Amino acid sequence: MPSNIIVDCTWPCPGENDQACILSETSLNCQQKRNSQWVWTDPHLSPQYDGEPARLHQPCITVPSFQPPATIYSSPNNTQSSVEWPPNDKYQPMDQYLSDCNPANYCEQGTCVPKFDPGQPCVSTNQCLSGVCNSNTNTCEKDSSPSSPPSQQQQHQQENDHQQNDQTKTNGVSDGPWSKPTFTTSHLVGVIIAVIVLLAAILFFYFYRRRKRASRIVTSSTSDNNSSNNDSNKVNSLIPRSLHENGSSPILPLSHINNPTSSLQPPPLPSQSALSPQAFPSSSSTSTSSSSSPSSTSPSPPTNPVHATVQSHPSTDINTTPSMQQQQLQFQLQRQHPSLSHGSSTSPPPYSP
Repeated sequence: MPSNIIVDCTWPCPGENDQACILSETSLNCQQKRNSQWVWTDPHLSPQYDGEPARLHQPCITVPSFQPPATIYSSPNNTQSSVEWPPNDKYQPMDQYLSDCNPANYCEQGTCVPKFDPGQPCVSTNQCLSGVCNSNTNTCEKDSSPSSPPSQQQQHQQENDHQQNDQTKTNGVSDGPWSKPTFTTSHLVGVIIAVIVLLAAILFFYFYRRRKRASRIVTSSTSDNNSSNNDSNKVNSLIPRSLHENGSSPILPLSHINNPTSSLQPPPLPSQSALSPQAFPSSSSTSTSSSSSPSSTSPSPPTNPVHATVQSHPSTDINTTPSMQQQQLQFQLQRQHPSLSHGSSTSPPPYSP
């Protein structure tokens, strides 16, 4: 028979969402929530199993048979409540058939078995699939009262909710602010797409820099070639046209670079043998004939060896180069001013004691 007892539970418990009134074989009080517990959520209803429900033909456990201790308190305090025990739950009475089986099964000798349809024999309402067990006929009957129990579809929905909650707790995921978010397939796809986009951006940047560097090198080489061509054109424009026509180069030989004073020195003078009378037979013969002839009153002017050379070689006058003309002019100067070439050959005065 139900009786009023004082339990160490309040609804809600002081810990609110973190605590609940937990039923065990030895206690009924507010405790921390854990998985696979019998939780008393409403003092007017029977405790419910909070955990993964057992399925058909699986082992099952029944509600703990709690025996409340004798109490001397006349009234509950702030952490206690006065309740009726066992609860008078019409659709889920606290008996040996109230178990952790899913709503479509009940516990029979430690195993979940299917519940009975209306009209089948029963002992407890927990054995009936829908409705209640008539204590007079001991058969399952549909309840015609306004406060009918939840339908089979609602029971299956509750079962699915329990399974999802249990799976969430098993995975260590909760709805709290510090809970760890679940890693779903969409997250994996997003990570893969992000990695692909990052790699594509890196490759694009690499090839862009490489192409830009190559174009910069080509541009610099082209500008260098253009500048060298411009410099050569400027040099050619500074060269006199006469040098281009004569085919002579305005660039000095390497000897002038190594010895700059050599450009200031005159060309070498002809040797004494080249200026001797033997080198000019026409001149010597002329002087001999003039000296041997007594009838000549004045000596004939000396013949210029340069002119003699030119006259003896008339072909050279046509193909005379500027350097040869310069040498001929030097020879003429030497003939006209013999002191320049023979100044050092004069003998000193005789010695007198």
